[in-house]
Amino acid sequence: MPKCDYLLMEDLVANGYKNMDRTVGLDQRQMEAVLRKLAQWHAASVVRVSQIGHYEDSNNDDKESVESEPDDSFQKNCVAFLDCLPLYDLDPPEEILITNYVNDIFKNWPTIPDEILVLNHGDLWCNNIMFKVKEESNEILDVCFVDYQMTHYGTPANDLFCLLMTSPQLDETKKDVNYILKIPLVNDRGDDHEFHDLFVSELDMYDRLVPELESIYAKNTSLLVKFKPLHYKFTDKEMLPKCDYLLMEDLRAGGYKNVDRTVGLNQREMEAVLKKLAQWHSASAVRVSQLGDYEEAYKVSYFSEEHIKFIDGMNISFCVPFLECMQQAYGLDPGEQILIQLQQNLFENSLWAFLCAQRMLPIVLLPADVDSHIGNFMGETEEAVAFKRKTFLSPAYVEQIKLILPWLIARSYIR
Repeated sequence: MPKCDYLLMEDLVANGYKNMDRTVGLDQRQMEAVLRKLAQWHAASVVRVSQIGHYEDSNNDDKESVESEPDDSFQKNCVAFLDCLPLYDLDPPEEILITNYVNDIFKNWPTIPDEILVLNHGDLWCNNIMFKVKEESNEILDVCFVDYQMTHYGTPANDLFCLLMTSPQLDETKKDVNYILKIPLVNDRGDDHEFHDLFVSELDMYDRLVPELESIYAKNTSLLVKFKPLHYKFTDKEMLPKCDYLLMEDLRAGGYKNVDRTVGLNQREMEAVLKKLAQWHSASAVRVSQLGDYEEAYKVSYFSEEHIKFIDGMNISFCVPFLECMQQAYGLDPGEQILIQLQQNLFENSLWAFLCAQRMLPIVLLPADVDSHIGNFMGETEEAVAFKRKTFLSPAYVEQIKLILPWLIARSYIR
């Protein structure tokens, strides 16, 4: 046995799983497959609450832990972002609106909703989604989520906006969004240790919580879903690593692959991811009703009060390079009644959409770069600010953000 926590998982690649190219993104077929899996996950998480009880505090959103004033690091990042606005072909009123929105961003920080609570994957973008594809027909046989370090119990807007802002192919970013949002409903049958011990939580997710959600979804729908790759533990004491480990299957061997993050997910891929996310969220909500609340560690997750300074510093570090780029030339239809509650939830938590578009998407679309490392991503040095500016000015990001910002404004997600 290793002398540390470990997570030993199956190699999903060996079973035919693979990632899609993040720089290309997910097409409609891939998005539909992900949405189906997400629906299973969300459904199981809901049933789990009813059967076992609420999730632990580490998986729960903590309103008070994220409502402090932003620090200099976050402001520098926002400045860098706003500096690049002239490149994004916005009308003057739109530019003013976004500038005011970013300056008051923490006033818009999402709070815990009173309804529609699910266990969010928390980091649902194309690199954390693996597909098992039948080579002859290109049929998607399964979708598997990986990387459960950021899971938390709260609004499904987190997973939905994260997926929608980072993973669809460019031409699918604005098209058929109502259809994308319907999928979960019709299918619901830098040092990271600065936060909390993310690896310990991830081990618990693989060992206990994810199997619970898979079991809950299967019992309530008679459908087998897979929310994670298989993982393994060493039985030979001489082979045990001297540290925590997570040994997982190689999904690529099973036909799964990542989509190119710099291209993004097309509509088909986005719909597949959203379906899987809806399954995940549904399961996480049902779990509370069946098993009780999640543990305290999951309720608080990485938003604990003791880590506010670190979180604020990381956020503010993005603002300055954004504003410095400024000199370089830079409406949701309510639809069916069943969507109204979800649409209201997304509206109230729409800051997730902007944060994912402004914080995650630049990194997703950036090609391999020698400066792309955790120090520059989370730091506030001159080198880090220059790196953030580079991400905001990359041609792929400029092309997409030109479409995304007006779309967010049109739907009053930026207001």
